[in-house]
Amino acid sequence: MKKKNLVLTSLVLASTLFQTLVPLGKVVFAEENENEMYEVGKTEDGKVILSSAKKLKNSRAVGNVQGDVIRITIGGVLYEGARITIDGKPAFCIDHELRAPWETDTPYDGGNPYDDIGIKSIMSYGAFSSVNPNPTDEDVLLTEIAMNNWLKKKITPESSVANSHPYVWALIQKAINSDYPRTEVKFSKNDVKSDIVGNEQVSETVTLNGTNNQVTVNVPIDVTFTNLTTGKKVTNGKATVKAGEKFQVKAPLNYNKKYTTGKVKPEKGEFIPIMFKPFPVGYQRLVQGSFSDPVPMMELNVDFFARTGDVKITKLDEGTGEPVPHTEFDVEHDGKVEKVKTDAKGEGTVKGITGDSKAKVTETFVPAPYVKAKNNTKEVTVKAGQVTPVEFRNERATGKSTLTKVDKTTETDKPLNSNYPMTGAKYGWFKEDGKLVKEFTLDKNQTATIEGQPLATYYWKETVAPIGYALDPEKHVVELTYKDQDTPVVIKDSQSKDDAIRMDIDWQKLIQNKTNEMFKNGVEFTATNQRTKEEIVKTTATVDGKKGYLKFADLAIDDYLITETKGVEGYDPVDPILIKHVYDKETRSFTFTVTDQKSGNILNQETFTQEELSKGENVDLGTYTLKDKAVVNEESIVGISTQAHTGDGKTQTFTWGENVKFYDDVTITHKNFPENTILAYETIQVAVYTDNEGKETEKDVWTSGKVDLKETDEKITERVLSEYDYKKDPKGTRYYFKELVYVKKSEKEYEKVAEHNFDGKEKTQDITPDVKETPKAPDTPKETPKGSLPYTGEEMMRGATVVGVLLIAGVAGAMFLKRKKSNEETEKTTEEND
Repeated sequence: MKKKNLVLTSLVLASTLFQTLVPLGKVVFAEENENEMYEVGKTEDGKVILSSAKKLKNSRAVGNVQGDVIRITIGGVLYEGARITIDGKPAFCIDHELRAPWETDTPYDGGNPYDDIGIKSIMSYGAFSSVNPNPTDEDVLLTEIAMNNWLKKKITPESSVANSHPYVWALIQKAINSDYPRTEVKFSKNDVKSDIVGNEQVSETVTLNGTNNQVTVNVPIDVTFTNLTTGKKVTNGKATVKAGEKFQVKAPLNYNKKYTTGKVKPEKGEFIPIMFKPFPVGYQRLVQGSFSDPVPMMELNVDFFARTGDVKITKLDEGTGEPVPHTEFDVEHDGKVEKVKTDAKGEGTVKGITGDSKAKVTETFVPAPYVKAKNNTKEVTVKAGQVTPVEFRNERATGKSTLTKVDKTTETDKPLNSNYPMTGAKYGWFKEDGKLVKEFTLDKNQTATIEGQPLATYYWKETVAPIGYALDPEKHVVELTYKDQDTPVVIKDSQSKDDAIRMDIDWQKLIQNKTNEMFKNGVEFTATNQRTKEEIVKTTATVDGKKGYLKFADLAIDDYLITETKGVEGYDPVDPILIKHVYDKETRSFTFTVTDQKSGNILNQETFTQEELSKGENVDLGTYTLKDKAVVNEESIVGISTQAHTGDGKTQTFTWGENVKFYDDVTITHKNFPENTILAYETIQVAVYTDNEGKETEKDVWTSGKVDLKETDEKITERVLSEYDYKKDPKGTRYYFKELVYVKKSEKEYEKVAEHNFDGKEKTQDITPDVKETPKAPDTPKETPKGSLPYTGEEMMRGATVVGVLLIAGVAGAMFLKRKKSNEETEKTTEEND
């Protein structure tokens, strides 16, 4: 015998044999015969349950001995045993009168499992039972002895000395009486109703009726299993309820399905000892108890159904139907307001709304570039157990822009030249990258409007200019940017300014005489618009080293007459230059002609299409040299001689207080005036008196006004009667007359060409009170050239020559010669002044 291989204890009678057994390691029993059928249990009605050995291969026993040999003496007999486990569960050796199966190479089959109520009773109260879960070594050996005696039918006190032990005998009594715990259990209700308690659904109370058993059920994530007896709650796990305990199952109000445990069975069923029979015969058998469950499957169903419903909000783009995230809503229900924001799918859900109640959904915020829906509040009825959909579609904010076109000069829709009314202009509405969105022809108000544009950066650009205008070169950028959720249309307008086609003409002014030529600065030219009569005046100057240079630049398209309005003295002005243009509708072209107005000679002619001119370059009408030739100019001469008197043509005194009238005989001579020239004169009466401070003072007290001369003779005499009443002046006031001569330009315009006695020193013009002098014969009037009519813009005056007063008859000849000499010197002085 090899002691080292002994693994199972053997019980022997001390009187016949004593053998010491040493536990060693483990022993493995051989596989079963696959063709042999074995009894594995019985049904409730006593039918045997068979299974092939093939199905019992997993029962292959591996016995492990734990601890030392257990020894106990009963009635003088020594019993030995050991703690043995198979797959971690307790096992017992029986057939103690036989040898222990200690040889490792001894083949064994699985043995015959069978059902034994007595063994079940012993195991239900013996070692490792619920009554004695933590047995002593002695309890283990005594339980094994009781099982052996029961199987050998040694069930009386006399049949075995071991039965005298109280523990063994108590177990034998349990086996005789088939006294084992009954394990039948069942739910007090299998189909359970639920009701609303607070804010959740709660099932009826259920009791697990029965004894000595328990049931374990699965609890899903949304359900709570509450053990009312222990107070323990389980969600999303396994819940165990023991016989006699009460429990409830709870679920949220929106839980809308039946809760079921499914088919479950109690964890403690009928005990079936599995007997391993040694082969060959003669060795101990190994017994291990297990439980089967002949108790019928049980099932618990709790009728949960949704007491609430959900509202699912969907936010979409009105145009594309795409979801719109980050939109915020207020959902008013059950006396409260919940806020929800849509997710990436444009959805937001509010759960737990009482069934058959109203919910009001209000859109409170929309992200850019959207604007609130026109109907931003919707009310729905929520059905229990259902998801009630609410859809909002929002439009994107759009942009609107109106372009207004004005004339660059007038800054209104009125054209600079009425012949070209700015009609027919075209503008493009472009994206920032230059892609044309739409082209417009401006309406009669010179506007174009585009609406419904996605928010972005755009620009207006003129594509076709109106006749007579150049293209506006500017891109008028319009930034349509999002403002807020309450502004559906962003409005940004723009203005375009078109300039009329412009013209340039320039020249140098040259004066020429018989010996040389010279460029001349300071010569004035005037360009007169033939349509509007507006004038542009420029003067020659030195520009970029060119003397006598002048340029009429940027003349708006029209017809002009350019004349030399202030020339060089002693030189004739150049002939007027006429600029004309015509437009041909068929060819859409302009022809510009520069002509010498006097001779009719064409100086230059150019033709351009409207399209060419619309590019913005000025029309170059040419560069010229304008020559003035020296000429002998005859000056216009005016002479004035006068005689003041009181009515007889010679008396120049009067007695203060008498009724007297004042006269002035005016003689005017003229020559070298152009034909049809109209002259006019004006006589002014001047009062000379001493003021309160003793200072001599003069003032104009009367004027004849401008009187046109009807006669065309070179010498004209007019007698002028003053209508002034001298009596209102201070006594002693003396008077004199002074004269002006004009050239009449128009009904309202007069140009002064001569004046006389403005210094008051001409004695023939005086009228003096209380002076009774012998009247002198009036001198013969002489022509006094005081100036000439302007020809090159300069005003020339020629002074009058005063003829000596005729002396009293009989004065010596020497006095006559002296007077004559004085007159010649006066004339010489006048010529020098001119």
